[in-house]
Amino acid sequence: MLIYGNGQIAKEFKKCNIDNLTIFASGVSNSRCEDKTEFSRERNLLLKALEESPLESLFVYFSSAALSLGQGEVNDYYTHKLSMEYIIKSSGKRFLILRIPQLFAGYKKHPTLINYLIEKVLKEEMFDLQTKATRYLVDVKDIVAFTKYFHSCESEFNNRILDFANPYCYEIKEIVSDIERIYSKKARYNEVNEGMQYNLDLDYLNDLDIFSDFGRNYFYERLNTYNEI
Repeated sequence: MLIYGNGQIAKEFKKCNIDNLTIFASGVSNSRCEDKTEFSRERNLLLKALEESPLESLFVYFSSAALSLGQGEVNDYYTHKLSMEYIIKSSGKRFLILRIPQLFAGYKKHPTLINYLIEKVLKEEMFDLQTKATRYLVDVKDIVAFTKYFHSCESEFNNRILDFANPYCYEIKEIVSDIERIYSKKARYNEVNEGMQYNLDLDYLNDLDIFSDFGRNYFYERLNTYNEI
């Protein structure tokens, strides 16, 4: 098993030992990134990883679910992610590209929506809450679980690009409400009548029996387990 990266996804995979698997979790993660040196760093490392990955290994790359929406902004980051996907598809390697929406685990000072909202609630700072915005969420542990499942069913899921998340689509206000319950704090925000609504095709997950806790309570229950540690 080869793992490239040191972030949340890479650290979770390092707890496992899965044969014939290459995990590339060293990509640019900030969708606001405009730094071409960061894009070049990922591209060069990706090419190196593809070369080093054994032919029999499943090569797993983590991309952005925003690429599946067919709407919204097209910036340097998303153009870069499409380019990385193309390199993998053209490599001749057996691959799985997971397009991930909002990832969460324990609270960290890291630029994600969930960490931003937790920090605002904990510090009791004012923020704008977009009432029309919705987001899909996924626990980093389920990314590992799904990759294991995919790897065991390689004949069924060979060379795929898949969106992966809890199929329940949250309003931002629901996310904030769950954070309030977990940390016993009251959020301070201004409601803003704007925001983008997401719609991902995740119907294929209905046929899998490994994610029985998917649904409205998923975020609260999963985030609460990290808070209890």
